[in-house]
Amino acid sequence: MKISYECSIKDISAYGKLIYEKSPTVKEHFKKTYYFSVPMLIVFGAAINYFESDSKLFYAWIVLGIAWLIYLPFFHKKKYLKKVIQSFEDERYANLFGTHELTIEENSLIDKIEAGQNKTDISKIEHIEVIKEYAFIFVDSAMAYLIPRNKIINGNYHDFIYEIKNKLKK
Repeated sequence: MKISYECSIKDISAYGKLIYEKSPTVKEHFKKTYYFSVPMLIVFGAAINYFESDSKLFYAWIVLGIAWLIYLPFFHKKKYLKKVIQSFEDERYANLFGTHELTIEENSLIDKIEAGQNKTDISKIEHIEVIKEYAFIFVDSAMAYLIPRNKIINGNYHDFIYEIKNKLKK
């Protein structure tokens, strides 16, 4: 079974979002960032309260601290996604974008691109994530074949995903 599709740098943001939501490493980094921010806000707030007799500054610090803690998850995610996209803008990854022809054979998955082909044993596939607009066939925790549903050129997206899932069950 075969499927052809286009993949662009814009599709990498979907991959980055999925990794951001699922990766234990990313979650741990966010926790460390968040848990570092809370004590720092308390320490600076206590210092302001101790050294400054004007309580308006203390309350302003409290409001700013709460606003920061609310904004921090959005900031962290935006910064992470920006880094992911920047890492794929490197010339080394240019051949990942363009037309892909992904073929399921007996025991392997073959990805043909302009620069050549990549062959992956079915047994090496860890899992498949399917979200609204994309399917991700993970070869390891940080590397996946990315299939944009709305950029299929040839083949049937649903049949292809069904077939690869059946191969993984065997």
